[in-house]
Amino acid sequence: MLITIINKSKLWINTTLILCFIGGINFSVFADVENNHLKKVSLDQPNIKNHQQRIRPQLLSLIKSSHKYTQSIDINKKIKLNINTFTNIKPHLNVAEQFLFAIVKARLAHFQNKPQQVIKLLTAAEPLEKRIAKAQLDQPLFFAFDLLMSKSYEKLKKFDKAYKYKRNYLHKYGRNNEAQKKHLVKLLTNKYQTQKMAQENKLLAGQNALEKIKIQQVTQLKNNQKRNNFILIIIGISFVVIMFRQYKIRQQLIKLSRTDVLTGLVNRKTLFYLGEQLHAKAQAQQFGYSVIYFDCDKFKKINDEYGHQVGDKVLQTIAKIGQEVIRTRDVFARLGGEEFALILPDESLSKAKAVAEHLRAKIAAHHFSSLGIEHTITASFGVASLNDNINYFDQLINLADAAMYQAKELGRNRVVCHDNSLNISDDLMPHNSADSQHKVTIRST
Repeated sequence: MLITIINKSKLWINTTLILCFIGGINFSVFADVENNHLKKVSLDQPNIKNHQQRIRPQLLSLIKSSHKYTQSIDINKKIKLNINTFTNIKPHLNVAEQFLFAIVKARLAHFQNKPQQVIKLLTAAEPLEKRIAKAQLDQPLFFAFDLLMSKSYEKLKKFDKAYKYKRNYLHKYGRNNEAQKKHLVKLLTNKYQTQKMAQENKLLAGQNALEKIKIQQVTQLKNNQKRNNFILIIIGISFVVIMFRQYKIRQQLIKLSRTDVLTGLVNRKTLFYLGEQLHAKAQAQQFGYSVIYFDCDKFKKINDEYGHQVGDKVLQTIAKIGQEVIRTRDVFARLGGEEFALILPDESLSKAKAVAEHLRAKIAAHHFSSLGIEHTITASFGVASLNDNINYFDQLINLADAAMYQAKELGRNRVVCHDNSLNISDDLMPHNSADSQHKVTIRST
């Protein structure tokens, strides 16, 4: 994992260098690379060679504080006080410490947006690089020098020099990553070899014990195989039972999603699904069909006087009466409340009217005395048939619904048909009505 991360970092560095060479990128995208890298890499580098100069902890603490430079007055005073302290002991600093101390002061000037001062401080410290070991210069603490120079020249719009120092920074960054990779590989190799030797010793020590265990395992294996076969059979049977139960539950859920729980009839969703399919088939094959829409008259009064439980039984009784009238290919649905609908394939308006009239008469003739209801229960019916003006199943349902409402307005307990001219049939008009001299237009759908 660590090797992969290092290789990806190296690939990113090489890609960045190529983009810089092609030109046109803004060097400011590298502004936070130094800070992020110092968080990932420890200040104390591994395998420091004898010729690398020692950095005192106080200076390392100052470098760490300089990364946290803010606008806070207290922090600024503390950083400046530490800088003054090292300024006083400057003659006693070794070359590497003097170089790092210049970077600290330059970073402070960089945060104060003084690029010229940064360049001046770092240019004065640049000759010290020749007196510092290359392995030490390739550490993040030291190659921060090139990044600060690049940022400062970029602010002064001297992009050639900015590019030069950015390239140096990337080269050192890559060498540092390579060194880290080699060190990590060495550590992992040593750790692996140590673990391998320990495991080999443990295996040799337990070899005799394993031989005895193998003999016992062979005996146990036969017994376990019999037991496992028995368990597999039980699991297989259980799986089949569970699958069969899931299948039954799924079928029940499908049935519940398609039917009305109270009456067992097709529900509203399924009615419209089947109606759209029948409508498309009827238009493609040029055959007709009709729709009957009806509901129980004054059903609210029944619920109020006898209770909803009696009302539910009335709806169940009406559903049973309807199932006695329709054919097996007809669709009988409860739309909700006391409203029902019938789809009659291959039936004309006159035949559908006859079915509706037959159903109306059976409901009106049925005695509900067993439910404690002594008066007659009736229903109002609306009938509509497919014609050239109807493009969707919804339209036909709406026309039947409108005809049903017209039946209620005409006194309930009757069948009203909707003809092709969007008018109520004349033969169904009440003869004792003052409006019997003209047709009644159905409400707009």
